[in-house]
Amino acid sequence: MENIISSAAEAEVGALFNNANEAARIRLTLQDMGHLQHVTPIQVDNKCAEDIVNDTMKQKHTKAMNMRLYWIKDRVRLLQFLIYWRKGLDNLGDYVTKLHPTSRNCRVRPIYVQN
Repeated sequence: MENIISSAAEAEVGALFNNANEAARIRLTLQDMGHLQHVTPIQVDNKCAEDIVNDTMKQKHTKAMNMRLYWIKDRVRLLQFLIYWRKGLDNLGDYVTKLHPTSRNCRVRPIYVQN
């Protein structure tokens, strides 16, 4: 992202927008090929971003992310995407971005490293 990010929720919505935008193109291509598309689930690890996108929390001071935010909200209302939250410990993609104790690294190593 080329913009300056002022909060974790804004960064998460920006990443969510990028991923959903790419997924929307893929969905459209598959529909053009005759494959019916159901709701596409997208997992986030930022509860605030998930609540804002799903209208369970009122946004405040988010002018910088309005275009991305309203695009995602519209796609959720159209039942193209289902945005849901899962804590970081259960999010395999988020694991590599955090520092973990050795015991946890040894426990999850078989998930990431295949012999």
